[in-house]
Amino acid sequence: MRKFLHKLTLSFAAALLAISASAVKYEYKGIFYNLDKETMTASVTYTGETPEDNTYSGEISITTKFKYEGEYYRVTSIGEKAFYGCDGIVYVNIGGLVTSIGSQAFANNSMDALIIPATVENIANDAFAGSTINIFTPEALNSYSFLTGVSTAAQVFVPQTAIAVVKNYWTGTAKSIEPHYYLEDLSTTTEARLRLHKTEYYSLPNAEPFEFSSVITHGVEIFPNEEGIYSWSGMKLGEKCEFVINYSLDYEDIGYIEVLTTKPSLTCEEVTVNDEGVFTANIIAEKNATYSPTEIGIYISLAGEGKYYAADADGKVTVTGLEGDAEYTAKAYGVYQGKRYSGNEFTFTVKSSTGIASTEAEAKVTLNNQSKNGYIEVAVSCADEASYFIVNITGQKEKEGTLEGDNKPNTIATGDLASGIYLLNVNGKGINKTSKFVIK
Repeated sequence: MRKFLHKLTLSFAAALLAISASAVKYEYKGIFYNLDKETMTASVTYTGETPEDNTYSGEISITTKFKYEGEYYRVTSIGEKAFYGCDGIVYVNIGGLVTSIGSQAFANNSMDALIIPATVENIANDAFAGSTINIFTPEALNSYSFLTGVSTAAQVFVPQTAIAVVKNYWTGTAKSIEPHYYLEDLSTTTEARLRLHKTEYYSLPNAEPFEFSSVITHGVEIFPNEEGIYSWSGMKLGEKCEFVINYSLDYEDIGYIEVLTTKPSLTCEEVTVNDEGVFTANIIAEKNATYSPTEIGIYISLAGEGKYYAADADGKVTVTGLEGDAEYTAKAYGVYQGKRYSGNEFTFTVKSSTGIASTEAEAKVTLNNQSKNGYIEVAVSCADEASYFIVNITGQKEKEGTLEGDNKPNTIATGDLASGIYLLNVNGKGINKTSKFVIK
């Protein structure tokens, strides 16, 4: 029996040593954390020996991570009674990696307001017991049961979709909010690019309007250019990049961006523009095990306005209805992981002979809009017959046939055409003209 008790005592002592070796209380920039050496995570805790000895005051800023004995610890939680009974706290900036808030973490607390980041998934039911804090909550919370302990002297600012859920737990006043910023992803195939836009989420009571200051990624602090764009390079193709957003109010948040940084080969070959103004090209896109575009095609623009034209299964693009006597800009494009990337830009010209004919053109077109069963009348000046076809504004062929020459009147029925803009192409000896007409 004595031997058994001796073994039990040794086992208990070993367990205590193991606990003390993995759990350490550490102060970093005025905030106390309990460290877990096994998971390399940290939890915010109270300042003194007991929660009743808490001395936190002023503005509190919880970082996302810090270094202790040469190792980085990620701050993932606010522990039990971390800010219990602290009447002198003005505001707490919760780090962007915090996922949980423990029992009575903000109990009996009367600071003005608190933003709960969208990363927080779990909040103890009594985390705010007896507090009068104005709480700003994210969309992602699954339960608002923690509000049952919040004083009705406080207000809760929640997404519009969650107001009804909040009222099931709380009898105070619920107000709607929007996210405090949104990210405009401007990434290219050569660098990660983003622009941050602020919203009214961060307009706390008596708080100064916030401004974005910098973005930190891979240990490098990046500042925006004159257009407010943050950019950095060196990423791998399709890699998901984590970055930290800094605010003028010492608030941090974690963001993610997925970029193309290795530009796949993309070329445009066998480009032709025929006498009828029809553009064709073959798009050749590099494909391998790492990436393969889900769509390829060509982008064609004139005077700053353009349109994307997808290629067929063989990589061929056909574009009709281009204006004549004009120089176009074009570039092949591909789509990978939902992001569009482009090849080199080039120009081509559509000859005037394929443009819209004037009233002095050899192929004369008149339109009779008075007849219920409409028609157009065409006179062709060449001696021989000429062929014609009509396409709609999208390039789809509607009609085709032949016309007599020697300026004889030819009528083409249009009563079966829907209202819209059409192009008539007349092709004969010495004539290749395209004219526009309208069906009202």
